[in-house]
Amino acid sequence: MRLGCFRGLRMTTRFQSSNRERFSQAMLVIQAYEAKTTPEWIRRCMQTVEAWARSCGHDYRFSPVLFDRIPDWFRQRCGSEIGPMTDLGRLLLMQSIFDEGEDAVIWVDADVVVFDPANLQVPPDPGFLCIDEVTVGCGEEGVPVISSRTVNGALLAVSRGNAIFTIYRKAMESMVSAAPVGPLPRTVAGPQLLTRLARQEPVARLTSVGLFTPSILNDLAQGEETLPRAFSRAFGHRVAAANLCHFYRDTIDQGDVPVYDDIMLRVIDRLVDSRGEIVNRYLRE
Repeated sequence: MRLGCFRGLRMTTRFQSSNRERFSQAMLVIQAYEAKTTPEWIRRCMQTVEAWARSCGHDYRFSPVLFDRIPDWFRQRCGSEIGPMTDLGRLLLMQSIFDEGEDAVIWVDADVVVFDPANLQVPPDPGFLCIDEVTVGCGEEGVPVISSRTVNGALLAVSRGNAIFTIYRKAMESMVSAAPVGPLPRTVAGPQLLTRLARQEPVARLTSVGLFTPSILNDLAQGEETLPRAFSRAFGHRVAAANLCHFYRDTIDQGDVPVYDDIMLRVIDRLVDSRGEIVNRYLRE
């Protein structure tokens, strides 16, 4: 089975530091996954995130529900598109934890795998921290298609009371409420909105989490180099974790799902066993 190709968007401002002492303060790492069944590779991803959180001295919490706080009007407007509902759901879950008195929360999507935990570092007072993103897919005749930079909330670290967090939530609700009739784009409340927000507000960006498109994942599973090399050179940073694009699983034929899940498990094993070297090695070329 060959995984499909797709593209992306753009942005600037980043967080970088080599002072490891700044990353010692405990925070709460949260994840949620709400579905009838959980693929084994998603369980594997979440295990790596929990292990990373524990290794950093952070607390870890998993929620089996994500959408229960979403207003009915928002659900109805989203229809069958769960992308915007996931984007709002994570913010509402984070806010509920802030209301409990937590000072800082790190949200991590369930399809993020951490394969080099020592090099995934989040500052103890993150403000409003997202991840930097470059999308690499395949074009005609296998030629890599590289997007401009965007901002993604697959890992979102926020300090309690942060003004940008509130601005983002209000902008998301306002945008969905005013959206023209018709299906909402999957990323309209996520990368698209975050990228626009980051042009106006001081949004810090972590550069150690990559976006691995289905095309990159297929190359990694097959031991092919074209797209992993193109990604590494375009992104320009060593990655310690990756967003594995779970949404794609819902777009393929049901008969292909077992093969797809097997590919994902193989890629995760290769990434963890090599600590990301199967991608990061291209930075040295």
